[in-house]
Amino acid sequence: MYSNYKYLKDSSFLQELIGQRLSEQYIKIVVLNLKEKPIKEVQGKVLSGSLNLAGNSSVRRTCNLNVFVEDRFNDLTDIRHLFSINKKVKVEMGFLNTLNKYNEYDILWFPLGVFGISSASVTHNQ
Repeated sequence: MYSNYKYLKDSSFLQELIGQRLSEQYIKIVVLNLKEKPIKEVQGKVLSGSLNLAGNSSVRRTCNLNVFVEDRFNDLTDIRHLFSINKKVKVEMGFLNTLNKYNEYDILWFPLGVFGISSASVTHNQ
């Protein structure tokens, strides 16, 4: 289920990436079924949000995101039911690949973990 991006094991590439100005952040949210198999994927740009890690808590990771998702790149039919309470999602953060290595990846994705949705709000502008 977890993505296997070969650049994640290339420490020199990651060090070079850290030195770049990373302005646009992208998000990939994969909705999972009860067996944690992918149901549907939605991608967009991060407008704001936070990710908190706490090793001494029973809830080790919490995430709050405000994301802009374009209809032309994503199938958003019935999105209110897709992102609902008690669903699990896998979240990855991405950055535009501006380096001359791993050109097969337009966006470099970094897995952030699997999260349970405890509250959800979806707005749609026409």
